Order: sequence, then C-alpha cells, then structure tokens
Amino acid sequence: METIEISRTIKSRIIFQNSKDVSKMVDSQEAFRQGCNFVSEYMFDNNFPMNTTTLVKLLYNDLRSKFGLKSQMAQSCVRTVIARYRSVQTQLRKDRVWDGYKKDNHGKQVKNYVNKDLDFLWKSIEFKRPQLDLVRNRDYSHKDDNTMSLNTIHGRVIVNPVFKGWEEYFDGSWTLGTAKVLKSGKHWYLHIAVTKEVEQPEFKPSHVVGIDRGLRQLLTIYDERVKLHLLMVKRFCKNVDIINVYVNNCNQRKPNQLNVD
Repeated sequence: METIEISRTIKSRIIFQNSKDVSKMVDSQEAFRQGCNFVSEYMFDNNFPMNTTTLVKLLYNDLRSKFGLKSQMAQSCVRTVIARYRSVQTQLRKDRVWDGYKKDNHGKQVKNYVNKDLDFLWKSIEFKRPQLDLVRNRDYSHKDDNTMSLNTIHGRVIVNPVFKGWEEYFDGSWTLGTAKVLKSGKHWYLHIAVTKEVEQPEFKPSHVVGIDRGLRQLLTIYDERVKLHLLMVKRFCKNVDIINVYVNNCNQRKPNQLNVD
C-alpha cells in the first residue's frame, strides 16, 4: 500500500528553569537575526545564489567570527535566508509586468509581458524579528524527564515545555524537524516541524453528491440518481440538518423538488 507524508507544526510555550538563561537566548536570537541579514545582503549583492553548500563555504567563517554563531546555527542561518528568498521568488512570479514590445508570429508589434523575479527587488530582505532556528539532536533535544535542552551561543539551557495536547508527537512515531524559538510579549514559544509517514487510505466512493450554494436558492444538490433543488428558507431553524433530509429522501424515494419552509 502506498504511503504519504503528513507534516504539522507543534507550538509549545517554554519556561526557562533558570531565569539567567533568558539573556543567553536573547543574545542568540539577536546574533542569528544579524547573521541572517548578513547573508541576505550578500545574496542581494551577488545575483542571488541559491546553492546552500556554496554559501555555507563562503560565509561560514564570517558568521562564526562576526556574530559568534555555533557551527550548526551558521548553517541554519544560510538555509533560513535561502528559504525566505525562494518564498519571495515564488510570490513575485505570480505578477506580470510590461516589458516593452515584441513582434508576434505575423510581424505585428504587441506588448511584451514578463514574470517578475528577484531582480525586481530594490533592497535585500531584512530580518527584523529576533528568532533562532535549532536542529534536532544538534541544537535541541527532548529528554526523558519531559524537559528540553536548547543550544545558545553561550551554551546549553534547560527549559520546561508546555505540551498540552502534543504528547503524541513525542512517542517516537513522528520525526522531529527544525525548531524555531520565538518570543511573543513576555512569553517564549518553541515551534517544531514534525512529519510522519502513514498508509494512504483506500477511498472507493459509491455515491457522489455535488452541493452548490446560491442566492435565490439555498442549496442545489445533484447526484447521479436524482437532481434536487432546495429553495429559499423562509425561516431559520437550527435543528434541521438539510443534508440528512436529502439523504433520507433519496433512500425512500426520488423526489424532484423539496421545499423547506
């Protein structure tokens, strides 16, 4: 049977066991933000290179010496910036702009439209919000006592996550991905991307129903057996399930029209 991969993001509030560790995380987030801006400016000035390996080789030493990032943090910094530029590139390609004139197949001058790309950016992408991306087992780990160890530029810190409703994602069946540390107001949060491969369910529909909402008519329902119109409702009734009424009528008879008063 074929399998599919499902992806989710779990969001948990974290509480530092030692209040002095908060400043370590603040410094790490700021260093990571500055590192992202450094990589962003380099990409903008050098025709937007998108190869992660090449950028890491070129900028790795600068990221570590100038901003004090750990080894994995420096690589995550490059990946974060590349992902942001790719996202912006996808958004830009949806827009078309006029780019002079061109000749068509008949030699006639027609307007030429092109899709936007990253060359249309006037300045490099700026990272304003402090953040920190952590790689599992290198920068963060989940312990047996339900605590988490997070890496910072000043060393490891221990936090207590509040996993209300997320316990199932730590039973070993889900694969934990990159985590992002964010601060909102006075609280700290950890966002973790998780994936899991599951068997694709076999769905063999025996009865297909199409439902269309309208203005003059409340609903128009159509299937391979009967076409049914639901007219405007003169009064609203919360306890009437229109779909159940339709199914029950289909099982009993084949009406042409059902009025709901």
